[in-house]
Amino acid sequence: MTSGQRATAAIAWMGALVASSVLHAAVERWQVAFIVPVVVVWGALVLGLARDAPPLRHAVLASILVRLWMVGTPPVLSDDVYRYLWEGQALWAGHAPLYMSPEAVMAADPTLAPALGSRVNHPELPSVYPPLAMAWFAGLAFLGGAVPAAQLATLAADGVTVAALHRLHPRGAWLYALSPLPVLEAASGAHIDVPAITLSLLGVLALRAHRAELGFGLLVAGALAKLFPLVTLPTAWRRLRGASRWWTPLGAALGVALLALPLLRASIPPGLVAYGTRWSFNGPLFVPLHGALGALARPIALAVGAAIGVGVAWRARDVLVAWAVMGVAFVMLTPTMHPWYLLWALVPSLALGRREVAAAAVFVPVSYAVLATWDETTGSWDAGPWLWAATWPPAMGAAALVWAADRRSSLR
Repeated sequence: MTSGQRATAAIAWMGALVASSVLHAAVERWQVAFIVPVVVVWGALVLGLARDAPPLRHAVLASILVRLWMVGTPPVLSDDVYRYLWEGQALWAGHAPLYMSPEAVMAADPTLAPALGSRVNHPELPSVYPPLAMAWFAGLAFLGGAVPAAQLATLAADGVTVAALHRLHPRGAWLYALSPLPVLEAASGAHIDVPAITLSLLGVLALRAHRAELGFGLLVAGALAKLFPLVTLPTAWRRLRGASRWWTPLGAALGVALLALPLLRASIPPGLVAYGTRWSFNGPLFVPLHGALGALARPIALAVGAAIGVGVAWRARDVLVAWAVMGVAFVMLTPTMHPWYLLWALVPSLALGRREVAAAAVFVPVSYAVLATWDETTGSWDAGPWLWAATWPPAMGAAALVWAADRRSSLR
């Protein structure tokens, strides 16, 4: 590693140390909001300094060392991991998390992991996660069902993502390895999005290595962990040749059926319905659309997203480009925009050598400032217009500045 690379890694390491200290020191949840200035400064420094990348082994090692600070931190930025672990326990006990809410399961089986059950967010709603995500949760439960185990498992998946990114674009991998957003969401939040992205990126690598059947299968696996990679399948299908254009999707469908049928019933999971029709949080376009159009904002955003999806499916020839376009469209149009959702746009954009989403990622964690309004008595926060104003104008401004700077550099 060069001296500049070592300095950048040291800044990220120190940023992770300070962020970890904030998470450990917070006595009440509102105090976690103090992490926001830490990650903004950390992210801005890494964005400015991560100009060239070290060899693969050094990039992966640095990513692991930075993320290790987060293992064992209380998951107070997002408590989704408690639901993951509890649903894993519920699966082993023979329950159906897609159709029974945690409240219903705990009423029927009060001895089932009560310590975890008491920490599950929105216990009145059943799960929204697809079959391979459920398998991941069951695996975490098998490993002991503890938060650090989930954090370590997700950290390992993210290390594979760094390695895969390095194959596609070394500088993008280096920026991803050291940026605070993926560090926090993988090694502290342990979000299921991380292994889903790992599978999807491995699928991209397989497609670029002319192993189209394997690539298609890995993208299907990614969609079985988190639904978003479904948008890449039409473009991936074009890479199949001859009879494999038919038997590969058929084999994938059979695999999906084997995983899904034990979990599904003859109705749409109610948690998925609730998420799609009622949920919202700090969406970059949805917030102003909803302010102007009210209930019409959601169907309009859905229609625009569907139109973009049809256009990408019709025209895109590169899966990575299709993923990047749809990732940005998803981030911009979704009613619910939690910080870790940005990973779906960040990873493909970095793989293509684009830094605009990475620039926005410096400011997207500002939305964690909403925790400053946390009310312990009601278990809720106040995500007023101030949160949107504090998050998205700086994020979009940073993306525009980096786009202009990179464009000038490429024209020289």
